[in-house]
Parts: sequence; C-alpha cells; structure tokens
Amino acid sequence: MTPKAGKNENEAALALLRTAMAPLEEARALPFAAYRSEELFALEMDRVFRSDWVAVCAEAALVRVRTLCALVVLLAAVVFDLQWIWGVLFLFWSAQSLFAGVTFLVEPVYRDENPRLFWAIAALWLGLSLALIATDVARLAG
Repeated sequence: MTPKAGKNENEAALALLRTAMAPLEEARALPFAAYRSEELFALEMDRVFRSDWVAVCAEAALVRVRTLCALVVLLAAVVFDLQWIWGVLFLFWSAQSLFAGVTFLVEPVYRDENPRLFWAIAALWLGLSLALIATDVARLAG
C-alpha cells in the first residue's frame, strides 16, 4: 500500500464515520457498500479490532459462569444439608448490598431513600449468614 493510498482510505473511512456520527437531524446510515467493502473491512480489522480482540457479542449472550457455579453449589448444599454454604451466600449478599447501597427483600430498598429499612435488611442478611455458619460449624464440630 502506498502512503497516498493509505491516506485516501483513511479519509474515505473518516468521511463515512462523520456521516454516521453527525447529529441526528443530519446523520445518515453508512452506505451498503461500506458493509461489503473488502478494503474497509481490512482497514477496520487493522485499526479497530487489531489482533488483541478475542470476541465481540452482546452481554446478554454471555453464559454467566459464576451464576451457574453458584447454582451447582447451592444444589449440593441442599442435597448434603450444608447450611454454611447458605451462610456464605447471605454474607455475599450483605457485602454486595453495603457496597451498592441497595438491598432486596421483596423489592429493592435503597440506602439513600430508606436508610432505616435498608440497614434493617442488611443486618438481617448479616445475622442470617452468621447464624447459618455458626450452626453448621457447631453441628460439624460436635
């Protein structure tokens, strides 16, 4: 590729981008040729995706591995009557609530909007977690 050809490709790509990114009243969709152009595809692969991108997809399409693992662990907790696992889960919910400023019982409760109710629910989660862990530790030790 000659420097002049590279400059023309960049200018053409920038012109297409400016058209698509203009204010709503002036914006236009990219022409069909932009989606079929081998040259524009190569430029996009080089300048946008490069070699360090592994995959691009919608977040909703991702498998929630941690959630699936938690479901398996909770199933094991029920089957083997391991209360401490539920205690750890409640402890996780407590920490998550404290950091996020929102907790859930039947509906979301925000710390800023209902501080007393928020702290009551957070204390409940924390108390339940400690009780479940202590009960199981005592049962397993005795």
